[in-house]
Amino acid sequence: MNNIGIENDVGEDSPAQSETESTDKAQAVPTKITRRRGGVLVWSHVNKARRIALFRRRRSASLPPSYEPDAQKGSKQSDEDVLTKAVDSSYKHHPPVNRPPKGILTVTLLDSTDLPAMDENGFSDPYCKISLGSQKHKSKVQFKTLNPQWKEKFDFRVFEGDDVLSIEVWDRDFPSADDYMGSCKVELGTLVPDKTYDLTLPLVDSGCGSIHLLLCLSGMVVNEMDECDGPQNHVTAESYGWMSSLKLKSIRDVGQLKVKIRGISGLNMGGNSNLFATLEVGNSQMRTDVVHKCASPTWDKTFCFNVNDIHDDLEVVVYNERKTGKNEFVGKAIIPLLRLNNGTAKMCVLKDKHCNMKAKAGGVVKLECYFVYNHIRAAIRTFKPREVKMMEKEEKFNRKVLMSNIRRATYLGRTLLSTWHFIQSLWSWQDKWLSALSFFLFVMACILAELWMVFPLLILLLLFGYMVVYVRGHHLWQIGSRRKSRHRDEDDEEEESSMEEGEEGSELEDEGDPTAEDQSKAGISQTFKQLQRVLLLLQTLLGQLADLGERVHNFCHWRVPWLCWLAITVLTVAMVIVYFIPLRYIILAWGVNKFTKRLRNPHYIDNQELLDFISRAPTYKQLHQWNEALMQIKSKMLKAQISSSGNEGLVST
Repeated sequence: MNNIGIENDVGEDSPAQSETESTDKAQAVPTKITRRRGGVLVWSHVNKARRIALFRRRRSASLPPSYEPDAQKGSKQSDEDVLTKAVDSSYKHHPPVNRPPKGILTVTLLDSTDLPAMDENGFSDPYCKISLGSQKHKSKVQFKTLNPQWKEKFDFRVFEGDDVLSIEVWDRDFPSADDYMGSCKVELGTLVPDKTYDLTLPLVDSGCGSIHLLLCLSGMVVNEMDECDGPQNHVTAESYGWMSSLKLKSIRDVGQLKVKIRGISGLNMGGNSNLFATLEVGNSQMRTDVVHKCASPTWDKTFCFNVNDIHDDLEVVVYNERKTGKNEFVGKAIIPLLRLNNGTAKMCVLKDKHCNMKAKAGGVVKLECYFVYNHIRAAIRTFKPREVKMMEKEEKFNRKVLMSNIRRATYLGRTLLSTWHFIQSLWSWQDKWLSALSFFLFVMACILAELWMVFPLLILLLLFGYMVVYVRGHHLWQIGSRRKSRHRDEDDEEEESSMEEGEEGSELEDEGDPTAEDQSKAGISQTFKQLQRVLLLLQTLLGQLADLGERVHNFCHWRVPWLCWLAITVLTVAMVIVYFIPLRYIILAWGVNKFTKRLRNPHYIDNQELLDFISRAPTYKQLHQWNEALMQIKSKMLKAQISSSGNEGLVST
């Protein structure tokens, strides 16, 4: 059957006759109608005349009687153009493809507090609608809460004219219409590119409530001098030297990190990949622009981070952008800030999500870092609580994690038990010479020792650990390889947790009439939840106990040398203070400080300085994540990839 064009449809005959003829001719054609989003119908296996005829009938049925078509007004606009505009208007929430974006706005939706109660039970089921221009995203629904925690991340492409970010909070009501709870807006013109903003915005039109989020505008097109040389980002060693300790405005202003990400090489991916990288230090997040259709992207982009704790890690995560759905994870690299070499190119092997093994796609990311910090401010910050990551999810009960924590705690208990057995062997004189020497040292210590002598003894123990590590050659990767098998069970933690969450959520979805059967099911579910809480508490306590033992062990074995030298300095100062000042005055000063802290600072949060100090030492899992030696089993292949990209010799040892 021949296709009928627009000229045949609007020829010399009357419009009604031509429409009837085209409709009769098109009735013999098999049709297939499918519905897409936005209410737009997509026809396949039909000719152009039938599409126009069906569109005319739909339009004439929906228009008022006083409507005059554009053809009668003298316009030369055809029905095909009108149909095209109608289809395009239904996809207004999609950004135009032909316009390149100015940058990427990363919105991290954290939580909200004091929301109004919209339901009869005194709670709400809030969710957020976030829009920028024609782009829209929606968060998950948090049921029965006035203080929801979303912890979700959304990316928006910033085009010309996109100046306002709108955030609306709604209450989910099914099957009735959702209730509006409030909104807030952010002007993008006030944001500085490549800087993370921690904002708490009050909700308008609600009378109460606020929303907490992180914003970062990155990937902006700037001039060629992209080296963070602005006055606000100028990093020099003199600005964070010893003499400038009193000039710094805040104790949190510890240092600055400048990271230049060169690119990625050696990826086993196709040439149609759209790769970008995100960089994170603490709660500061930045990202590069997307390099389209390239398996070896080159960015040469420099980012500046304000460092609040020198014991944080630099996390580099590479993604493959997808037009629909979640971005594909490619690889991840974790680098401690204290292991960065200033001015030296560093090649980091990409690993999986848990940094336990090499990523499936392989690849090496090339970085150049320059890190300066003030030692005095860093030392003071070390005895403060660590900053909690805002995107870190709450710990949930997991059977494999519980068994792993039990094994770790058992290993720690065996170590303490073996130490106690050694002391008992000295008392039982199993080794006469060793027991005699121990007895002589004990008697001399009781006669001659004083309190200040404890501190040089601890210093000698730390120095002995230094000699064991650096003289005998016990390297970091050896400890990580010994404990490698202890963390294999945690690989499936995220997947199993999500499955358990899904099962728990499915149990609570049905809320019908409280029949006897439903009440029995609710009682079983409540008992199961209580058992989960007890097991979660046991899992948390065992994990904290095992972490403490591993941190103490790694601290004594000089896994973080800066931390050990700080301990030696503090012990030396304490020895001098105890030697010259009587003990009663030291205890008096300590008690006065403890009792008056809340009076001097009403918002003070009490902390344990010793535990905060030990928390900076790594666990075995962190050592394994930092480990680069295990990733170099095929070092010849890695060097071949680096030399092929023209960067041989930049590999840091």
